[in-house]
Amino acid sequence: MRKLLILILLMLPAYLVSADISGTGCKIGQGYVYTEYLGSAPAYTGTAPIKYYKSNGAKIPIYWGNGHNQYQGYRCGYINSYPASSYYDYDTKTNVPIPAENEFSYLGEQCVISPYLGGPPISTDSYVSYSYMKTSKCSTDQTPVPLDDYVWVVIVGIGALSTFFIRNRLMCPEV
Repeated sequence: MRKLLILILLMLPAYLVSADISGTGCKIGQGYVYTEYLGSAPAYTGTAPIKYYKSNGAKIPIYWGNGHNQYQGYRCGYINSYPASSYYDYDTKTNVPIPAENEFSYLGEQCVISPYLGGPPISTDSYVSYSYMKTSKCSTDQTPVPLDDYVWVVIVGIGALSTFFIRNRLMCPEV
């Protein structure tokens, strides 16, 4: 039973990493959704608090399916938003349909991007929720998790588990 529990605990992070990525952010113009939330503060003197996002922080590009959907459908690493379309495949001599995508929705509030909370707004636009990197369409070989930055956590965790199992063996040897 203990081995099964350990196996489940070791596999859980891999399952979580392969899930769709979702959250809220500040969509600025047609280009990006800024995701690094700073907090709420008045943008101008005497105004109600508004959500601030870091202007030089993490942002996700938006793919609108420009022109005749030049990338022929879904683009991984982008928030996709485009109407249904199709393209002609010259190899199979058929018209291939591309289903519509809309991976963000407006939440009805405004937001600003600024270098710091309470700072002068660089741009103001819409507060949105998003979900992108669909596991059914994107490979999970490369994840947006900087695993090599956390190798020390894995090493410490394995060391702690090893110490725990070795101490239990030495104190309670099986007969």
